[in-house]
Order: sequence, then structure tokens, then C-alpha cells
Amino acid sequence: MKIDMHCHVKEGSIDSRVGIEEYIEILKKKGFQGMVITDHDTYNGYRYWKENIKGKKHTDFVVLKGIEYDTRDAGHILVIMPEGVKIRLLEMRGMPLALLIDLVHRNGGVLGPAHPCGEKYMSFTHARKFYQSPEIIKRFDFVEGFNSCETTESNAGAMKLAKKYGKKVIAFAGAVQRDARACNDAGIDAFFPILRGVVTLEEAMKNENAKQNLADTAEQVIRLMK
Repeated sequence: MKIDMHCHVKEGSIDSRVGIEEYIEILKKKGFQGMVITDHDTYNGYRYWKENIKGKKHTDFVVLKGIEYDTRDAGHILVIMPEGVKIRLLEMRGMPLALLIDLVHRNGGVLGPAHPCGEKYMSFTHARKFYQSPEIIKRFDFVEGFNSCETTESNAGAMKLAKKYGKKVIAFAGAVQRDARACNDAGIDAFFPILRGVVTLEEAMKNENAKQNLADTAEQVIRLMK
């Protein structure tokens, strides 16, 4: 399964002109089967999906809940929490990074820096916390290694940062073939199929099945990372 892990939609982000349904159509055409809505300091985009679209349209497409949190001292951080966990504090920008990490991990979530080598003030390696305590990166669960809005140099820096601090670059897929080993040569440390048995394409693509399979596989991978 191919999922875009960093998406802004106009229902939740002022810096997006693309609505959720249009975004889904674009991603489908590009071969994606899911997305994580990560609007800036709000879950409004995901709420719109859940209240107006989920279960009614695009039932073959997985939509997960995330947020891009604006910290006081470390730029923008991607946060993904369990579906049932609701923390309104995550919609109030300005928390110090150390406190954010504690809050997310205490409630079963994962987090990592968005575009870590990008623009000043918005990116981790150009923020005050990195200069003061660079080793805090070891407490992240992942590093965003590629962002389509970033330059080649920025993305290359992010991959280098992940390798330097031992953060694995991983990918999830519905199923993999032998030539998938080329992913390792491209900088991906490991890839994981999420299907656990022989199923029809229709069964695999059902929203509830795909979401559960991805969640189960991600949980097992995260157990190795913690």
C-alpha cells in the first residue's frame, strides 16, 4: 500500500487550495491507496473527512489522522496519534519539543521532524533546539526523508540526517515482488508488506481492511523502534 504521509487540505490548512476529495482523486491517479492528513495545528481537515465523507465515498481509500505541530523551539513536527486518542493541546501551537515528545509517547503516538533540512525556523536543523541539543533527535520515531515541496538538497540532507542518527527509513506496501530490493539501493532500509494472507484485490482494498492491516503492521514495526 502506497500512502502519502504528509498532506494538507483546504478544509484544515490555510496554505492548501486543494480539497480532500480532489486530493484523493489526484493521489489515486498517481497510484496511492491512502493519505495521512497533517494540517497545521488542527484536526479540522480530518474532522471534515470523518463527518462528511468517511463511509460514503472513496471507501477504497485509506485516510489517517495526523497533524503538523508548530513547536516553540524545533520547527514543524509531524505527529500521528492512535485514532481514539484526543488531545486538544495538540491544536495549540507553541509547545517546546521536549514536552511534545513526552506527551505524544505517553499517549501511544509517534512523531518526527517534517522537512528537517528545509526553511529556517520551520525546520528542525535550522531551529534553536537542534543547535542547543542535537542529540534530542534520537527521541524521534522517524525522520521525514522526502518531501515533494523541498529541494533535492533538502531531501538529501534529511536522508543523511536519518542515517547519521540511526533513524531507519522504512516503507509499507500492500505486497512486494522480488525487484522491490531496489528500494534498499535507493536509501530505504526496509520495506514491509501489510497483507497477512492470500486475499482478493477487492478484499485488500476495502478501507476497513487496509486501515487495519496497515495499523497492525506499523504497530509491530514501532515495537522494534522503541
